[in-house]
Amino acid sequence: MGKGKKKHKKKQGEINNQPETVKEVKAKALPPKGQAETVTEQTIHPRKEKETEKQEVQPREEKETVVEEKNQPAPETEKETSEKTAGKTEETPIEEPEEEVQAEGAKVFPWKKFWMIFGGSVFGVMLVVYVAGMIYLHDKFQPNTKINGLDASLYTVEEMEQQISDMVGTYELKIEERGGTEEIITADQVGYRYVPKGEVQGFKDSQKLYLWPLSLWEDSEFVFASSTEFDEEKLGEAIKALKCCDKKLEKEPTDAYMKFNGTTYEIAEETQGKKVKKKVLKKVLGEAISKSEDELSLEAMDCYAKPAVTKKNKALNRLTKNMNRFAKTELIYKFGEKREVLDGSIIRKWLSYDENGEVTLDEEKVALYVDYLAEEYDTYRKPRAFTTYDGSVVTVEGGSYGFLIDREAETAELTELIRSGARRTRVPVYAQAAVSRVNSDLGVDYVEVDMTNQWVCMYIDGEKILETDMVSGTYTNPSRRTPPGTYTLYWKKSPAVLKSDKPGDSYENPVTYWMPFNGGIGLHDANWRGSFGGSIYMYSGSHGCINLPTSAAKVIYDNIYKGMPIICYYR
Repeated sequence: MGKGKKKHKKKQGEINNQPETVKEVKAKALPPKGQAETVTEQTIHPRKEKETEKQEVQPREEKETVVEEKNQPAPETEKETSEKTAGKTEETPIEEPEEEVQAEGAKVFPWKKFWMIFGGSVFGVMLVVYVAGMIYLHDKFQPNTKINGLDASLYTVEEMEQQISDMVGTYELKIEERGGTEEIITADQVGYRYVPKGEVQGFKDSQKLYLWPLSLWEDSEFVFASSTEFDEEKLGEAIKALKCCDKKLEKEPTDAYMKFNGTTYEIAEETQGKKVKKKVLKKVLGEAISKSEDELSLEAMDCYAKPAVTKKNKALNRLTKNMNRFAKTELIYKFGEKREVLDGSIIRKWLSYDENGEVTLDEEKVALYVDYLAEEYDTYRKPRAFTTYDGSVVTVEGGSYGFLIDREAETAELTELIRSGARRTRVPVYAQAAVSRVNSDLGVDYVEVDMTNQWVCMYIDGEKILETDMVSGTYTNPSRRTPPGTYTLYWKKSPAVLKSDKPGDSYENPVTYWMPFNGGIGLHDANWRGSFGGSIYMYSGSHGCINLPTSAAKVIYDNIYKGMPIICYYR
């Protein structure tokens, strides 16, 4: 460093080309104000000169080191000043140090040294903290550690096991039951307790102590579910105490079934009931407690007894469909103003089925139903109440007129209609039918024969168009007496010859108007009679026919037609 200065001074002298005086050198060597006196004394005091000279004997390297540490050049001694002034060597003129020129009158702060010291201090503090942390955490869990949801930060293994044990002691299992009911099973009820098996210690050992600073930013979470136990017998007792297991409150499930709703069949849904399967419940509860679960749905865990047959059962649905194929039938029989409805409410009693859901229709019961209709609504050969021309009511028996159901044919047709599930209004198959179901089956067009009063009336469209005297069969002779009853006209003929080959009662009479209705008995004109009505029929009546005046017979002949009812009665 000294050589550097000398070289620098040489250059300065070469520039000035004049040696500096002692005074000038002293002036330049003076320190800033405030230190002037001290520097002056060091420069001119004889004792100081000697000390300075002694210092010159020491190697220059040490001097340079002292100057660098003080960051300020040492003042030159008087001897050095004299030598320099005398111009001992022209090539080495005195030169002011560059540092002093740059920092004249100010002291430079040592930033480099400051940062080195600061950095070292920080590192030292961090090292102390790191080491202290390792010492503190050697038997504790690191920060931000959780075990089974519990904060384990800075706790020892023993402390954490105690916390877990305390937590286990507060354990409760909420049981959700069918219908919204809830019940609770507590740890005490089942002897639920914590049994350490080294898991917590294992978690502690897995944490690398030398990496503990990372735990300040990173979370560690451990979970285990195998360190608890419960008492099986106590669990059984706890289950018995549950309301859902009370036999008085249990409700058995019911199967879905086919039911009749009045016209057709439908499936009645199964009911789930509230009967708990005890074995399943114990198993499910045991598993839930072992896993420390806090909620359990008996419905979700299939703890209830189930119905054997549900509404989705294929066999049940097939059977219902097949039954409805018959039961959906609706036939409305019309009998005048009366109605007979045949639907599922009746048909279902005629059906049977097997285990495969196949349905059988009992045809014998169908035939019995047709018999019922015939007995109820057939009027053939049945007495009928009749309102006469004078307003009185008589009961007329006999005759071949009226409705007669063909039972065999109707049974066959009805069976097919039921099989097809027909829905319609129906008139049965008749072997014989009357013209109407009103006015005792007579309707509005008919001939009325009052044999007691020997009077005949004819009605067309409900209006009387004719009334006349007549003569019926001889009443006192049973073989000639005109039988009562309701009949219909077979046919009519004009003219005609009436004759009989019966031994002892043969005859042959030509007539103009012949209208038969009961075998050989009919209406006709009898121009051979001089009078009609009265009591003639009692002793001189016909062979059984209704004798009419020719004019009356003509009116009747002109208006009567095949099938028109003819009602004959005695009062």
